[in-house]
Order: sequence, then structure tokens, then C-alpha cells
Amino acid sequence: MSNSTSFEVYNIHDSSSEEEEVCYRDILFLIEGLPVYNSHGEVIPIEHTYKNGKTILIFIRHFLCFAATDYVTDLAKIPDSYLEEAGVKIVVIGCGPFKFIQEFRKYTGFRHEIYTDPEREIYKALNFVESLYYGKGNIHCKSGVVMGVLRQLWRGYTSTKWESHGDMRQNGGELIFNSVGSLIYSHRDLDVTDQTEINTLLSLAGAKTFDFEDNCDKHNQINDILVL
Repeated sequence: MSNSTSFEVYNIHDSSSEEEEVCYRDILFLIEGLPVYNSHGEVIPIEHTYKNGKTILIFIRHFLCFAATDYVTDLAKIPDSYLEEAGVKIVVIGCGPFKFIQEFRKYTGFRHEIYTDPEREIYKALNFVESLYYGKGNIHCKSGVVMGVLRQLWRGYTSTKWESHGDMRQNGGELIFNSVGSLIYSHRDLDVTDQTEINTLLSLAGAKTFDFEDNCDKHNQINDILVL
């Protein structure tokens, strides 16, 4: 964690120097106007997703990714009252074709806003990592790497016969914006399961935390395994 009078960002994996923070702030200016698409293919400038109130902005991997699916499924478990009391919204952004948003929403049960950046312009501008390494796992990833990949492959085959749901190498990240649209937290996912724990995001956004433990299967897997 680091503090700056002009710009305050809580970084886990990124450099915590003031220079890095200012650089990241400048990148946010660069992405303004870049498009995301809703489930109907309508274009929305990215800044419209976070400038109208406190926002947790989640960039995920491709729409078939088992780790992303498990993570968003847990996001969907957060009671609406927790978010309403804190005046915070959660927005998910993927990197696949917009036509798969509704299928992903139905599969995860996520009730809130979902958009996509199929050209990955924003992912690239934010310097999000490309990697196929599984990593150490996290509390939200209920699937082991083997079963997760098998489930992912089966979903791909039964839904679209292998049509791309997004770049399989692209990882995402998590950002939190305050009520005036200033960035207060940033995290780049270094591997497939490197997402910020959801309760950390909720706490930083001033919302109540949620007990995910009852839904957490053991996920101790071999570290750094290549996955699809």
C-alpha cells in the first residue's frame, strides 16, 4: 500500500512507487473513450462504467475460463443489500464476443452489469498480463485444474462447437473507483487464479464482507500448471 497526495492507489503486485501510480493514473486517461459492448452489441465508453458512483470493476479472462466462472459465480452470491448499503456497484468486463455475455450471465447467476472488450484494447492499455499458468489457486476457484479444464472444454463444445469466447492467454485485473471516479485500488492478475479475494474488494469499497467459506472446496493444486 502506498499513499500520494495527488493519487492514492493500493497495489498488491504492482510497484508501489509514486511514479508507477501516476503512470497508472495517466493510463486511465488514455483509455477514456475506448469502447466496451453490452449483450446487445451496443457501444459504451469505458468511463461510463465507473464514473457514476463507487465501482468495483472486474476484468476477467475468457468467458469459458473455469477460474473466471467460479470467481463471478461467487460475486453473484453477494447480497444486493450489501452493495446498496455501501453505495457500490460491481461491473464485470470480459474479452470475448458480446454474444456470449447472456450465456455467461445465466451460467454464473451474476445479476449486475457485464460488458466486453473483444479487441482487448483496454486490457492492453492497462498492461494486463497474458499467461496460461494456473498459479496457487484461491478461495473462489472451486474447480481443480483438471476438472476445471474438462468442464471448460465441455462447455465450449456443447455451446458453440469451439467458437472463441476470448483470448485464452489473457488475464484480467481488479480496479476500484470511488464515488467521484478516482482510482483507489488496482491489481493485475499475474496468472489464471491470481484474482483479488472478493472480501478484500468489498472492504476497500466500504461494503460488508461475505462468508464464502461454506462454498469453498479445497483447491490445493500443483502450482504453475499450464491450462487452456
